[in-house]
Amino acid sequence: LAEAGVLDQLRAYGGWNTAGNTVGSVVAAVVAHTAGERLGTLDPVAQERLRWHRVVEDYGYQAVVRTELGRADDRYAAHISVPFDDADVLDEYVEAAADRLAAVTAELGGDARRWEVRGLRLPWRRTFEVDFDLVPQPVG
Repeated sequence: LAEAGVLDQLRAYGGWNTAGNTVGSVVAAVVAHTAGERLGTLDPVAQERLRWHRVVEDYGYQAVVRTELGRADDRYAAHISVPFDDADVLDEYVEAAADRLAAVTAELGGDARRWEVRGLRLPWRRTFEVDFDLVPQPVG
């Protein structure tokens, strides 16, 4: 989708998790977008942030970053479902993941360049769940 240059045209995106969670998230985002348009309450920045958060998390982190880091360092590979027990290794992972995710996001092109990934964190101290903030960047 990035190579075809169509990510900016999507209303919603889902590409990771179970089929039910993925489809449910996409349907909810599309319904929210459609309802917002019809009611005149659509927040285009929030809609864009949600779409890009899903692309960056589902593709950028889950498919690329987590996979690469797990293959590159055995200390990370064991923590898909098991929490890190060493805070230093966790910190190293988070720093490496944040750096690589920023690069992957930039590689997506299009409107992805309008967003900066900040504050990457692992809520359950394992690599499977990730969260981060997407902060809009000035255009131009």
